[in-house]
Amino acid sequence: MRDITTIEELLIKIECSKNRIIYGAGWSGKVISKFLRRRGVPITAFAVTVQDQRYELEGTLEQGQLENTLLILAAIPPNRYTMEKELENRGVIDYVEFADQLLYEMLRENQKMEAKSYKSQIKFCQTVGFLSPGYFDTDYAEQRLIINKIEDIHYAALPKETVDLEEISIRKEANLETYRMLSEACYYPSSYVPNVDFIHTFNTVCITDKPWCVLFETVIPRVWDENEGERQFYLKEEFDKKHDVKEIHFIFIGKAFFIKGGREVIQALSKFENRYDFRLTLISSLQYGDYFTKTSYEEMERCKEIIRSKKWIDHYEALPNIEVIEKCREATIGMFPSLADTYGYAVLEMQAAGCTVITTNIRAFPEINNEECG
Repeated sequence: MRDITTIEELLIKIECSKNRIIYGAGWSGKVISKFLRRRGVPITAFAVTVQDQRYELEGTLEQGQLENTLLILAAIPPNRYTMEKELENRGVIDYVEFADQLLYEMLRENQKMEAKSYKSQIKFCQTVGFLSPGYFDTDYAEQRLIINKIEDIHYAALPKETVDLEEISIRKEANLETYRMLSEACYYPSSYVPNVDFIHTFNTVCITDKPWCVLFETVIPRVWDENEGERQFYLKEEFDKKHDVKEIHFIFIGKAFFIKGGREVIQALSKFENRYDFRLTLISSLQYGDYFTKTSYEEMERCKEIIRSKKWIDHYEALPNIEVIEKCREATIGMFPSLADTYGYAVLEMQAAGCTVITTNIRAFPEINNEECG
């Protein structure tokens, strides 16, 4: 293994490798992948993550399928010995680690290339730059909820990557994970950003002299802890009315299963499975590893096994939005005990379908799911 400190070194190393290249997934992996793909370098995407100071290779590749392969890592976990032994068992012959400065250079090169592409798309004098992928990105759930775009205004995508080299260095020296940093909640427009008149973000605070707005933001809650004691004090066990139904039909919606409270929903309902008749419609791809819960692949697999074993759970990894709404209409109660959602669009969808919704009392939930409108 050797550190790669310049782009020239990296390209030479890649050119000497006859086999496919596998990059470390995550924020750094995205920067590296985008940089290499723009230069026509063939890459096989494969997740490389660090959870609880253990090195994990995730995906569908079987043992031995990494033979004679150059593996590019954006960050090395504290337990190097464990990582190196697993790589050796997998058949990897060599791997390289990036210096922070090289990652920064690659990021800047990506931004230059993106800026050229974006500038060629701007056809109107009035332009709105956006960071939320909800405008155009078909893979992002919020796409269906970006509404009321103005026809005479051009919407231009802005480079989303930010980097804080000092933060990365400090966290590496302290053997801390580097895949999630508070600086990602802020956006610093660089000199390569297209000349937009206004910046619109989904959950990002802009550090700029340009006019900007944010749909929702959670920077302050991430910095200052919420008062958990006060929250628990207001939890009540009494109910004004009781409704007798033969079978209660619950529904949970959320790709990010753990951060949205999916595990807690299953744990809570499991305590009553022998006392009441109910069903749970679960619409989730069981995404794990978010910044809040830091769940691992093993935890996801354990939850998946529990879901398979419960006859009262109907699990769908994904459904078209129109079918999701139909499932909401069939349900009695919506469950969304999110641990860190800014807003929670699924709550509005369940409410609109006539569901009573149970949520946590964080961020915007007290406003959108209170006694008057919930």
